[in-house]
Amino acid sequence: MKPVLFIITGSNGAGKSTVGATYLPAEIQKAYKIFDGDKIALHKRRELSATIKSFKEVRKIADEWLYQQF
Repeated sequence: MKPVLFIITGSNGAGKSTVGATYLPAEIQKAYKIFDGDKIALHKRRELSATIKSFKEVRKIADEWLYQQF
């Protein structure tokens, strides 16, 4: 199977995280975990905030980590 990348974009609050995955073909939804960068980064920032008090530093580290995950 040829690799395929689906990118769902839209304005803030448009529902990308809530319903975006439903736009993907059913076989993709079943076979793969959805990569939601906003949700993953938020979780990482919360994790880092327990030990790092600078929001700016937390965001920088979380964004770098997210980039590596992608």
